[in-house]
Amino acid sequence: MINPEQYGKDILSGKIDVCEYVRLSVQRHFDDREKDWEYDFKPEDGKKPVEFFSVLRHWRGEFFDKPFHPEPWQAWVLYVFYGWKRKSDNKRRFKYLYVEVPRKNGKTTFLAACTLYHMLKDDENAPEVFYAATKEAQARLCLKEAQKIGLQTPEVRKRLHIRTHDIEYPERNGTMKALGSDSDRQHGLNPSMAILDEVHAHKDFGMFEILDSAFGMRAQPTLMMITTAGFDRSYPCYEYRETCIEILKGNKIQEDLLPLIYTIDEGDDWKEEATWIKANPSWPIMNQIDFRNDADKAIEFAHHERGFKNLKLNIWTDAKEVWLKQEEWNGCAIDPPKEDFELVGLPCWGGADFAETKDLCALVLNFLLPDGKTYTKYYFWVPDKKVREKEDVVDYHVWHAQGYINVIPGDAINHQELAIEVLQILQQYKVRGLTYDKYGIGEAVIQSMINDGYPVGKLHHIKQTTTFLQGPIVAIEERIGIGSFLHDGNPVMEWNIRNTEVFYDTYGGKKFIKSKSRNKIDGSVALAMSIAEELNAPPTDSGNVYFL
Repeated sequence: MINPEQYGKDILSGKIDVCEYVRLSVQRHFDDREKDWEYDFKPEDGKKPVEFFSVLRHWRGEFFDKPFHPEPWQAWVLYVFYGWKRKSDNKRRFKYLYVEVPRKNGKTTFLAACTLYHMLKDDENAPEVFYAATKEAQARLCLKEAQKIGLQTPEVRKRLHIRTHDIEYPERNGTMKALGSDSDRQHGLNPSMAILDEVHAHKDFGMFEILDSAFGMRAQPTLMMITTAGFDRSYPCYEYRETCIEILKGNKIQEDLLPLIYTIDEGDDWKEEATWIKANPSWPIMNQIDFRNDADKAIEFAHHERGFKNLKLNIWTDAKEVWLKQEEWNGCAIDPPKEDFELVGLPCWGGADFAETKDLCALVLNFLLPDGKTYTKYYFWVPDKKVREKEDVVDYHVWHAQGYINVIPGDAINHQELAIEVLQILQQYKVRGLTYDKYGIGEAVIQSMINDGYPVGKLHHIKQTTTFLQGPIVAIEERIGIGSFLHDGNPVMEWNIRNTEVFYDTYGGKKFIKSKSRNKIDGSVALAMSIAEELNAPPTDSGNVYFL
């Protein structure tokens, strides 16, 4: 039998090359096993579905009537998903499974085998399994896979009644059906397991919500989603994917969700075979001749490139390019960051983006180091309500506990309280000027600062247009390119950078944009404004700025 434990170890050792997201998922598993907490991993339970899969038989193609031996990545998913248990009641830890993998890696067959295991071996009373899709006809394609496998496998065929439109398990009053958004019956369900195949195509999560809310009193309900990357980031699958990534990065906690995303990393050459293998965990059994033919077409003809990247490498091809690659930004971080005594007295320029009272606010200080390099320091504020509601996908309270973000009590940010905190920061350093945006509470905060004695002549407002931001953005890019830009490694700012996209006007001018309202970029805007202040401010004396 395949050893899923070794598969995970080979990933962490580098023997098996995978993308960052797979590595993080595997590392999460092994890290969790070292914890003394409410969950326990039981390898023997994780191996049970792997053993069951080998009983099943393929029903078509070159593998016809051969045992279904799960690929190492499939065995790993089963091992982890079914092996983790709650100590309190020995029920499964994971309720949700989200897997992204390119086409032709055995997604649908894997899901069908999972449903048969659930029906026959998961000790569920009156199991109800639903294959869900936007159309019932599409869901029936997934159900058909389970029906065909069941008919081909004697051990399954003799226990299940496999009919034209469903599967029944008389011994335990179990059923397996297809369900679509166009189905007559969508309510009054009591599913124990739900399957969403190719979830990237769902324009909304209506089926997800119907099934998730219908689990009711089931002791260990299961909702599995497996998909390729999609073409439209406005669909809910992409948002769910972002949540999974934040969990893998440790920025959000959701212990009942197991994410596994196979794709390539930034900087990988999509034209190289090593990259193809990295993204396709079932590579050894795939039709490699057809794969290479598709790759040749994509390399030679531009109109084939988009489809190849999306279907064969699992890249969300319609995603706008972010402003900076993550490794570029992280490569500028200083660890440990500079201490205050190293910065006091250095020329410094500030940039502020104080937007909505109920949203993230940011201040960036841009220091000129003695060696001529730029060093930036970041400050963030968010109202307590935002932290409690977790509507921005990330867990602000973790960053607050680590000292990376300030939480202001209440449902909204009081502009006077924010002004006091900003003044306290500015007073520590030799700030020559501050550029800000008047939008939102920006003007109110600045007016409070002026009332408290901050020099009006050192305050400059600009609009977030290509005219004003083109120069600062280019300057940042140039400094990063030549290695003269440094920062303090604040993870809130790293998140802002990941959310930042660039809009180009008809003249090639740049400004920052974001694809969703919850993708905060306030830190990026404040950074550009701090550079704008530096570029536009006239020389001043070398004395510190003090105010009453």
